[in-house]
Order: sequence, then structure tokens, then C-alpha cells
Amino acid sequence: MSIVYFSINGRSYECKVQQPYGGSDGTFEEDPLEVFIPDELKNELNYEQFRQATEKYYRMCVGSEGMLGVKGENIQLSSLFFERNHVEEIETTTKSGAW
Repeated sequence: MSIVYFSINGRSYECKVQQPYGGSDGTFEEDPLEVFIPDELKNELNYEQFRQATEKYYRMCVGSEGMLGVKGENIQLSSLFFERNHVEEIETTTKSGAW
């Protein structure tokens, strides 16, 4: 399990990210990540865009093209900290009234 720290309009948040156990026959870089959006943002942000942006950031830090340059299968990382400025635009959800 990893934690990604981020801010929106100056307010700090964190979300958990993990590689599902027993993923597909793909690799560390191909299998989708589980991204847990903070509770207070669940009804505020487009989840799929948030998940994609978080996964992109995470892989920029950890993947083979990232700062760590990790490749292969059965990879276990612990006690690592990366800090990298990154900006993404994510749509907010639109709340409409019920009929």
C-alpha cells in the first residue's frame, strides 16, 4: 500500500494506492492500480479521471520510466518517499436535483 499526498485549492489530502494481489497476467506496469479517493472528495470529483491521474503520477515515480526505474514482477517496495510537482485537471461532479 502506498499513499499519495496532493492538494486541491491549497487544501491537503491523501489517497491510498495499491497493486491488487493476484493481478492479471500482466506486469507491475500494466495491471491497473486500486486508488482510494478520500471520503470528502467522493461526491466532488470524477472518480475515473482521479484514478487515472493518480495512477499516472504513481507510475511516474515508481515505474520503469519513473524516478525509481522499477521493472519486473513480484516487486515489493517499502519505506520510500518521492516528492514531485505534478498538475492534472479533473472534472468536478455535477449535482442535479431529483425529479
